[in-house]
Parts: sequence; structure tokens; C-alpha cells
Amino acid sequence: MVRITGPQRGELDPAIPSTVTLASVLLVVNLVLSILVTVLSLTHTDTLVRLALARQHSGLSTQSTQQGVKDGLYGRAVVNIAIGVWYFFLITRLRHRRWWAWRRMVWISAAGSLGIIYLLTQPYPAIFRVEQVVQLVVLAAIGACTLHPATRAFVGPRPPRGSRRRRHRQPV
Repeated sequence: MVRITGPQRGELDPAIPSTVTLASVLLVVNLVLSILVTVLSLTHTDTLVRLALARQHSGLSTQSTQQGVKDGLYGRAVVNIAIGVWYFFLITRLRHRRWWAWRRMVWISAAGSLGIIYLLTQPYPAIFRVEQVVQLVVLAAIGACTLHPATRAFVGPRPPRGSRRRRHRQPV
């Protein structure tokens, strides 16, 4: 007699809860918002340079400050690409019931929210404030979806320590 069972840990489940799907979509929205901030920063570079000059006390020249802000913005663009690849990997692992992916989603929501709250205390142009508030709401929604009981039940309990298979090199 053949026994039919549901998907095991690591297998893709056709009945993925809507909270997992929503958390995945919100993670992509968070990435799009980060890219939007990068584009806004590139278009408002002069304003950001003025803010940086007003905050600095080191006496650096305007030109070196401007170059530093531009370098930071280009670095942010590269980081956005890397984060996009990581988010894609994280979403696929969450949909395959990986507990560590669930835990990373919780961390993204919590750490991201704290980071945005800190940024809200800093002087930024109004358009950045609007984006920061929207991103804070998105991060909170990711946390709510990730911590929802349906998502927790889908991912399952934390696997016991040492249950992962690790490849060890055989001694020569």
C-alpha cells in the first residue's frame, strides 16, 4: 500500500499560506523602495551635500564632501543589487519551509524598522520622510506576516541542533 503524505521540510508546498506570499511581495516592495531612495538621492545630490556640510565639523572642502556623498550613493546602488539577489534567495527558501529563512525575515523586519526609526530622527528633505514612513509601514507588515501563526505553522518548529547534514572532509 502506498502512503501519500504532505511535503516535507525543504519541499515546495502547493498550499503556501497567503501570509508567506504577502511577506514575499512586501519584501520585494521594500527593495523597490530602497531603489527609489537611491534614485531620489541621485536626483537630490546637492541637497544631500548641503546637509552633509551642515553636519560636519571636520572642515573638509565642499568638493571632497560632494565626492564622498556621490561615492556613497553609487555604493548604495551596488548594495541594492546584492540585496535583490539575496531577497530572491530568501523568498525561495521561505517558500520551501526553511526555518532559517523565516528567522532572517523576522530580523529584516526588526532591524530595518529600527534603522528607519533612526533615520526619521535625522535631517532629510520631505520627500525622503514620506518614503521612510512608507518603508517603515512595509517593514512592520513584513514582521506581522512573518510572525503570523499561519506562517509559523507553515515553517514549523526550529529543527533540533545538529540535525543539518554537514559534509566533512575525510582525513587523508
